[in-house]
Amino acid sequence: MNLYYHLLVLDGLYTTGEDGSLIFTRVPGVENDELACVVRGVSRRVIKYLRKTGRLLEDGEEVYIGDGSYEEHEALSHLKRASVSSRIALGARAGLKVRRIGSSFGFEEEIPKSHSYGCVSMNGFSVHAATSIQAHERDRLEKLLRYLGRGPVSHERISLDENGNTLYELKSFNGGATHVMFSPMEFIEKLASMIMT
Repeated sequence: MNLYYHLLVLDGLYTTGEDGSLIFTRVPGVENDELACVVRGVSRRVIKYLRKTGRLLEDGEEVYIGDGSYEEHEALSHLKRASVSSRIALGARAGLKVRRIGSSFGFEEEIPKSHSYGCVSMNGFSVHAATSIQAHERDRLEKLLRYLGRGPVSHERISLDENGNTLYELKSFNGGATHVMFSPMEFIEKLASMIMT
């Protein structure tokens, strides 16, 4: 369970001309050091809030998400807690990290890391602000809107290996890892945590 938000914003502002017409003024592109300030501030504030409210322990491994009711705590919190910390909640691999295929960097970095223009990450948080669409590019705008409105799981990225494990293909910029691998029960567990959220 990786929580994320998409924002579609104008890269400028409208003003009114003397004749009452609207004038659009584009602002300069954002630089990676500015994005680093954003991702640093967001990561520190979210982690501080989670610790203050008792949802994240100091070591960052245990996360509690829920409304505090007995049913929520017992039936769902365990799945959510494991999911947001990239661990397995049930079965023979309970408590272990989700298996990743391919190279991958850890989440222990304390300084923002620039991946490319407009893409910065830190402590598992990232900001991607490199996509820009011109006013006349209506087809690209439609494609972007469809991307923003997509579901959390892509059927095209799911496959099975020779042992019956479920492989889920990751985006190429995901730290070098190509897939995550789940047993059938582990995959159902992850789906359940999203459905019941």
